[in-house]
Amino acid sequence: MQGFLLLTESQQYNLSMVNHRKRGHCLVKHPYKKFFQLQLLTMGLALLLGVIALIKASLIMVIAAFYFLAFSFIFEGLAEHKKQHTLPFAQQVVRAFFIIVLISYLAIILI
Repeated sequence: MQGFLLLTESQQYNLSMVNHRKRGHCLVKHPYKKFFQLQLLTMGLALLLGVIALIKASLIMVIAAFYFLAFSFIFEGLAEHKKQHTLPFAQQVVRAFFIIVLISYLAIILI
């Protein structure tokens, strides 16, 4: 206990954080975790709607599936932006933009 008192305040804090993590607690959350979860959710919805659209031959569900896919790209891009990876962020946003524009155009023509 005396050795602990000889440490500086920042060293004591670091030591307490190490002990806290060893017990299975994690105080630091990834800043892009929500974007990753939203990406997985929208990708799952796109897959589910795509399968249902194929079974029922529903054009509206196909369009919705592609919108969800575009939002999945957007959330992936936002996660890359949070990590300060500019090029992957721009690629994902451009992909999402093209999907949204093309699907919107097809929706206007076909519906």
